[in-house]
Amino acid sequence: WTSAARRSNPRLQSAITGAHLRRVRALLDAGQWADALKAARAALKVTPGQPALVTAALVAHNRLADRAGADADWSTAIAHYEEIRDLLTSSSGSATRSEQGLGPVAPVLHNLAVAHEMLEQWEPAADAWRALMGTLPRRQARTRVKAAEGDGRPASMPVADHRNWLRKRILACYQKAGKPDQAIALYRQAVKANSDDLDLRLDLANALLANDQVIAGRNELTRILERDPKHLEAQVRLAEVQQLRGEVQ
Repeated sequence: WTSAARRSNPRLQSAITGAHLRRVRALLDAGQWADALKAARAALKVTPGQPALVTAALVAHNRLADRAGADADWSTAIAHYEEIRDLLTSSSGSATRSEQGLGPVAPVLHNLAVAHEMLEQWEPAADAWRALMGTLPRRQARTRVKAAEGDGRPASMPVADHRNWLRKRILACYQKAGKPDQAIALYRQAVKANSDDLDLRLDLANALLANDQVIAGRNELTRILERDPKHLEAQVRLAEVQQLRGEVQ
């Protein structure tokens, strides 16, 4: 049977999909995750995007990723997390992921970032953290997000705090990757969008100073003190910069 023939015969298409799905589910029930994934991939070539098969593939990927993480096989875990991410972000079609029952992508991005960090792959880790930050709600008031277990955050935190936590993580990754310019670009975007957030501007100043952009860092500190002359951290940092440059005795 050709694919065109299957499409023209809905009953045949349904029977083929059902047969594939029963096989995949039997393998999942038996805990044969790799075989289940192989079967799900083959079935998805016949019926692309079929939600039940996509869900089965996600379950198999997730089990295999968990096993790889438990064995500290982070490269394998990363490969599975990337495929989970791609399935979640490409399978929505006209329906949302939640409508299809596929679940959110944020925990996957979190796990992907952590796995990259475990291999000291700092730039891919930063990219995954940035993608995670992009999933946060834009409206922050009274919204809280649940933290992943063991990542150093409280059990839940307001979105604004979560965003700040992620920015610091991204900055640290880019610095370890030897790419502070990318971290600075991220902070500049954030400051532009939140010009009244002086703590965020202080983070930008610190990033600039850490990248030996002393004049730019000093300018950001000056802007903070123009808005809040009593901002203690900015006062201290500016005094340090001025002393370093010999501007004060």
